Amino acid sequence: MEKTFRTSDFYLTAYLLCNGLDFSYERDAVKNKVVFIFKDKEKAEKLVEDYYRDRAKISPKRYVEVIYSLKSFLFAQKEDGNGNKNRNEKNFGRYTAS
Repeated sequence: MEKTFRTSDFYLTAYLLCNGLDFSYERDAVKNKVVFIFKDKEKAEKLVEDYYRDRAKISPKRYVEVIYSLKSFLFAQKEDGNGNKNRNEKNFGRYTAS
């Protein structure tokens, strides 16, 4: 049984970050896809239900800030130390919204 919650939904991930969850992620450069992985599956599933049932209670300003921050973070992870794009490898990372 899976003990983590996984999603590739960028905006849902931003919402979960606004609610204090942190994640790790896998990036498959070949498929150009990121999968966000949350350890607290139970809390994530409750928040996902609220998100899709339009019961989410977060600051719109905070949500936008996390979206911008997350986009910047993911874009920066695509580059190696020399400013070159990583296209043929899986990158693993961890992010917590501050």
